[in-house]
Amino acid sequence: MTLRGVTLAGLLVTLVVGGVTALAADVARRRREPSSSLDVSLVIRNAPLADTTGASSTTTDEDRAMALAISSLTAAEREHVLDVVDAAADRLEARANPLLADFGDGDPIEQLELATAAYLPALSAARALDREDWVGAGLQVRIVRSCEGIALAPNETCVPAWSRLSAEPQVAERGRFVAWAVSGLGVLELPDDAAAAACASELRLRVPFAGSHLALVLRDADLALVPVEQRSALKAAARRLGAAMAANGLRESRQLDALARGEPAGRVAPWLALGPRALAVIPRLSAVGAGGRFAEEVEGAASCRGMRWLHRP
Repeated sequence: MTLRGVTLAGLLVTLVVGGVTALAADVARRRREPSSSLDVSLVIRNAPLADTTGASSTTTDEDRAMALAISSLTAAEREHVLDVVDAAADRLEARANPLLADFGDGDPIEQLELATAAYLPALSAARALDREDWVGAGLQVRIVRSCEGIALAPNETCVPAWSRLSAEPQVAERGRFVAWAVSGLGVLELPDDAAAAACASELRLRVPFAGSHLALVLRDADLALVPVEQRSALKAAARRLGAAMAANGLRESRQLDALARGEPAGRVAPWLALGPRALAVIPRLSAVGAGGRFAEEVEGAASCRGMRWLHRP
């Protein structure tokens, strides 16, 4: 081989090796880069207690919260909700019709409430997450992307929602508690979409159990309020139950109203942009302050092995 041939061969080897090395470095870089947007802070304002008796909820708010809670259930749990709503409607229709008889025991609405009580933490967390401001404990709290460049009033303080400052103002932890669905959430990432789906499915199985710390397990499609399986059937069942309750002189609850109205539009928590491999886990209100045990419950799920925290609560 001539000197020129050796030189060309060496150049080709260098280019190939260099290209492979660059490709490997790019893949590694992408794996290190979070697929989610996690920059969020809280502006906390001291306010008279008379002004912080609680944030009002609109019909749209309740519809969005219901849609989010329903999407975070497994298909089997949604089927269970559908069954108990239908069962309550059957009994109330029988009571309102003199040609039929209600052979059930106890009050059908009380039994419905008992059967669906396990899902109330999810609905409470969904209501708390789908907000831009919160009130309580003499404070008003609003969410912002970052404290940088924010114009604050004399009685306002801006703090990160998740990290702690080296010299924290006394009001910081109180403000984070008022916005507990934001400050208490965790975000994790799996190696691929299939792994993320499997992890979410297993974690969602834990939500209805009283001993769980989990209230909501969400992927990006859930935050986007993409309609889920059985939602149309649930809407129809809720409307049927509402009509049966009216025939018996009973008043519908706001939860049943929201279930009957169907899917709203828009996006929940637009500040939380999850990538295809990520999911967010939101604690129950009763688990706020138990961040370590909450995180350990997630880490203990077999389907979540290989996960990494983008934000560990």
